[in-house]
Amino acid sequence: MITGINNKLFSTINFKGIQNKPSFGRSCTCQTQEDDCFCRTTEIKNTPLTKTSASAKEAYSIFRSKIRTIFYDCCESKISNPAQNTGRIYYDKNNFYKTLNNIEKTSKSALEMRNKINDSGIINSRIILNEGTINEGNKIISKLIKAVKDEKIKVKEVRVYTERNFSSYASGDRITKLVESATNKNGFCKRVEKRKDTGYHGIHVLCELDDGFVGEIQIMGEKISKLKDIEDVLYRLSNGKPVKKGYEEIKKAYDELDEEGKRNLIQYTKENYFAEREKELGFNFNEDYVPVIARHNLPKIFDFNNLAKIKAKADRI
Repeated sequence: MITGINNKLFSTINFKGIQNKPSFGRSCTCQTQEDDCFCRTTEIKNTPLTKTSASAKEAYSIFRSKIRTIFYDCCESKISNPAQNTGRIYYDKNNFYKTLNNIEKTSKSALEMRNKINDSGIINSRIILNEGTINEGNKIISKLIKAVKDEKIKVKEVRVYTERNFSSYASGDRITKLVESATNKNGFCKRVEKRKDTGYHGIHVLCELDDGFVGEIQIMGEKISKLKDIEDVLYRLSNGKPVKKGYEEIKKAYDELDEEGKRNLIQYTKENYFAEREKELGFNFNEDYVPVIARHNLPKIFDFNNLAKIKAKADRI
């Protein structure tokens, strides 16, 4: 059993039933259940940015505590029976606070700030599976199903990113059971099957939190998790988002790519994600990232082995 967690925190979350439409956050007074209704947007527009920031920090803290409680007997380091260890829980606290600070500086209203926080997905936790097998993923989904039934968490959407059924991190029937349980408990839960151009694999579970915030649980294997962190700079550049110090050379090289070069980079990224997922499934035993950069007529700087080294240096800045 985990010690040091204040169970009173969980009593502060008010989970109200949703009748017809999905709505992240508290029920509005006009009962329309719309996030952009007059009374809800008026309330949050009149909220100071500092208060929104404090609410986001509280939501993040409560969300982390709830995740530790839900997975305490399979993803914590101090497990009485190590054989039950399925994976580990990862949080990027530095990224949360840095991003939140930047969002507060660039937002003109509390509503805009809340939307940016949710769009950034910084209120999250990552469940990194030891081996990346479907059996491990099913155990995690089963924990979530129980948590939904026990009203410890309110799941509103399940996103499955995969290219092939056998490469998903959980079986289709387990995911269906989670969606059905959440729908029965909350009145609504959406299931989304997606294929990313980059070949990314993972399961993202979106949860409703207080004050309109959204918490995200990411489920993936160790190798995909590492590649995702390395590939993040390319994701940010392709979506016009700023990158941190240490990536100036990467940004310059990316800006110099023409449209064909950017398409080639996506294909190269996809091959790496496929190869890393195959390693998790035991199909591929090459420990390096796929060295096929020359075949795609791309600068060597985009080789994921090089990107990993650049990321390591940037993280120390």
